[in-house]
Amino acid sequence: MKLHELVRLLASYAPLAGLAPGPEPRPNGISALVRVRGDEEWIEPCLRSVRAFADEAVVLDNGAAPDTRESLARVAGELGGFLRLESYPDLDFVTLSNRGLALARYRWLIRWDADFVAYTSGPHDIRGLRRYLLDLDPRRYYLVYVRAAEVAGDLFHQFPDLRDRYDGQAAVWSAALRYVAIGRTLPVERLATPDRVLRNGGTVRHTLEALATPRYYRVTRWPAPAYLHVNVKSGRRLLLRGAQVGRQALPGSQRHSQGDGESGCESCSDHFNLQLTGASRYRTPPVTV
Repeated sequence: MKLHELVRLLASYAPLAGLAPGPEPRPNGISALVRVRGDEEWIEPCLRSVRAFADEAVVLDNGAAPDTRESLARVAGELGGFLRLESYPDLDFVTLSNRGLALARYRWLIRWDADFVAYTSGPHDIRGLRRYLLDLDPRRYYLVYVRAAEVAGDLFHQFPDLRDRYDGQAAVWSAALRYVAIGRTLPVERLATPDRVLRNGGTVRHTLEALATPRYYRVTRWPAPAYLHVNVKSGRRLLLRGAQVGRQALPGSQRHSQGDGESGCESCSDHFNLQLTGASRYRTPPVTV
């Protein structure tokens, strides 16, 4: 165990010793925060599958396309009160995530992207993760990195260097939690296969989203894949993304600012996933406040 990991482990007992405030009394359940923008082709299986894991899904509409809103209305009719639909079309993604934190009602929360589909049967059934989380000591705080299997192009292939991800982070709710944007300048050769397209040498600036936690959070990992990150998009969306990445690769081009929340094309919400979910992908340590 590394020194900083040992320090965090010892600090996680601070609430038991009265050296930090204990968790707020809340129902022992899970709030899933689901951000949607543009065309979200997997939103229906996303929400149906997370029903096996969470007690509520807080869907944050950040400018969903008409087809996506139709899908949301259809699923809302099936899932009833489990689904809470909120509209925030003008917020950037980090602010949107923090709005989701404020809306969550349960002890646990997880940011559940619109292209996550949970395992609901077999050895990786996400109900096992649910039981694990709800059985943890209610007097302490936890941050659990949840492993996912990445599928790309279709449901039978993976990128060779991006088979697993830890974008899903389950945490005990606290008023001290917040999502933050972190700037990173990375060599192109360190990027995962899909992010190196049309980029040769040099560096690229990423804005990554991370969940900042106090030092008294116990940080662990769930070792088995609990869901799929379904990087399978329609031909139209792939064409738009290819054009977008190609434009960014031109000399003098600028990557989109995260401050204004503009994606630059109608259906490029996956562009935000590229920039905003990489904190776990690049193995950066937890951010502390």
